[in-house]
Parts: sequence; C-alpha cells; structure tokens
Amino acid sequence: MNPRTTIPDLKLQGSPNLARALKRPPVADRRFEAGTPEMPSHLSEAERAVWHRVVALLSARGALTEGDVFVIEKYCALYVRWRSEQAALNAEGTMVETLKRVGRNDYGVYVSVPNPRLKIVQATERQLLALDRELGLTPRHRGKPGETKAVLSLDDLLTFGSPQ
Repeated sequence: MNPRTTIPDLKLQGSPNLARALKRPPVADRRFEAGTPEMPSHLSEAERAVWHRVVALLSARGALTEGDVFVIEKYCALYVRWRSEQAALNAEGTMVETLKRVGRNDYGVYVSVPNPRLKIVQATERQLLALDRELGLTPRHRGKPGETKAVLSLDDLLTFGSPQ
C-alpha cells in the first residue's frame, strides 16, 4: 500500500488492504518545526557564504526547518564545486586539444575534444537544479505568490552566489 493513501481513500476504493491499514499504528507527525538549522563546522569559507545566503532566503520566506540541514549542506558543497569548475572551464574553453597518437617522425597528432570539465559542470548543474526544487529556490517551486513572508530586492537576487 502506498504510504500516502489514507484510510478514507481505501474505504472508497474497497481495497483489500483496508484491514491491514486499520491494524497499522498511526503514523507520527513527520513535519519539522520552523527553525534555523545549525551550520556544520566542517564547511569551507566559500560554502559558509553560500550557507548564509540560502538560509537567509529560506528563513525570509518562512520555509526553513531544522530538517533542511543536510540538503542545504549538500547544496553548498555542490554550488562551490560548480563555481570552481565553471571558472576553470571558462579559462580553458569548451574544447581542448589532446594528443591522439605519436606520428612517424615523433610528431604528435592532436585533436580537439570537448573539455572533460564540461561533463562535470553539467552533472553538477543537474544536481543543483534538483536541490533548488527541493528547497523551493526555483520560481515554479516557491509556492503561490503571497505565501512568502518577505520580499527580496533585485540586488539581493542578482548578487546571490557572488563573492563578497
């Protein structure tokens, strides 16, 4: 039985799982109370800056709980990795030359291939987007307009993630 299926739904469906569901002990409330999670001590300086930004955004919105600590921690690590890999990719370019083979006269034959950092950046971006959705940092996943408690200025949004 799907844990999200309620007993009234099972009654309406005439489900054979109803007897088992009625014997099951009630599920405790799984919600966390609102609160600011404590920042892990092992975060680097860059990760701490991202932590403060994300916690400020979520707490201003009233969507921050103690249970978000692990998701925010992973988000910080991924964001810092993405920034460093993106900077290296910008410096090296999307295409790099690599030695394919050594020719007859000991001259190398070089070919242009996509930079391996490109895959790292793309994978990190996908992971960050998934965590953005989980944390409600995308416009679609923020909730209905009016559910947010504070309004962020355009400057706050434009400087998100930039070095202080």
